[in-house]
Amino acid sequence: MAPPISICILACNEEDKLPHALASARKCTWCDEIVVFDSGSTDSTVALAKQQADRVEHHDWVSFSHNRRKLMDAARNDWIFLLDADEEISDDLADEIANLTDQAFMQHPVFDMPRKNYLLGRHVVAWALCSRLPRRLRSVPSVGMRTSWIARSGIWTR
Repeated sequence: MAPPISICILACNEEDKLPHALASARKCTWCDEIVVFDSGSTDSTVALAKQQADRVEHHDWVSFSHNRRKLMDAARNDWIFLLDADEEISDDLADEIANLTDQAFMQHPVFDMPRKNYLLGRHVVAWALCSRLPRRLRSVPSVGMRTSWIARSGIWTR
């Protein structure tokens, strides 16, 4: 059984795509909270996020790495699922994470999963593997060689 996991999303002017990401996150039984960080949307992104996310925060854009770090710091759980605003968690992936054992979460500091990218409605094979479920370093007893587990199921991008 999966431990509590925070789903964290960076967003800016994603009113067309964010509802799909949030709907896929809401279906995840292991999701303990959904946090959306907005960096200055001028469309209805914030209003849509407030309808479905547990928390919506605003942070000015500094850089991708800076804002992602701030987003991860705001999550209340040690396990964080990083979801882009234009992505969806497939039902198969949600089930696969839900069925992971406690031992799997103890053994691996990060989980990699395949991603199905679409560009102009066509599946693009490039950039297919990404780390999306890291554990915060503060909960890792020793930081050594990175070991990861690769999920069979994946994330769909819009």
